[in-house]
Amino acid sequence: MSRDVIFAKIRRSSSGPVDPKRGHIIPARARVTGADGSAVFVKHLEAHGVLVEHVPSAASVPVVVKRCLDEARLPPRIRIGQNTVLRSLPWQGADGLQCVEGAATSDDLAALSVAIAGIAETGAVVLVSGPDNPCTLAFLPDVHFVMVYADDIIASMEQGLQKVHDASGNKPWPRAVNLISAASRTGDIGGQLVMGAHGPRRLIVMIIDG
Repeated sequence: MSRDVIFAKIRRSSSGPVDPKRGHIIPARARVTGADGSAVFVKHLEAHGVLVEHVPSAASVPVVVKRCLDEARLPPRIRIGQNTVLRSLPWQGADGLQCVEGAATSDDLAALSVAIAGIAETGAVVLVSGPDNPCTLAFLPDVHFVMVYADDIIASMEQGLQKVHDASGNKPWPRAVNLISAASRTGDIGGQLVMGAHGPRRLIVMIIDG
């Protein structure tokens, strides 16, 4: 069957001519907003075993990171990118927590990324790559912290990608855009669930409410 025949059938079955400028059909589950959207976002994350922390302000992030690392019995050390917001946080006040910058290495056990958006439809955080948010932070360490502002939690996948587009402006898109909704896992090895096969064993999402 040729391409023209396929499109002709689609046009006949539709209520009118196909309009390429018309937006996608958005399902009801992807139209939630405000507090309802945040609740759905958290529900999806927790269903996938993600630890969600509600944080009053970005300034409280170092204390939350230190507590989570202590609970996991991990060294008090966190890797971040060259992010101006993260640089300005009071890391020195988090009871000995060491903060180091740059791309993650195989020696890093914990890292912190900043999400450009959280998608209520799927419970995914949207990460864009760059010196301030290296992709290695999301894949090499055992524990991956992601910070997302409550105001950046949106309803649908389309809106998430639109935020990437808007943030890029006239510049090219980032080299990588990662949508992450859970820690790394696979059931391909002997039919058993294995955590951390190709990424972190644990994902912790910190929602900045203030």
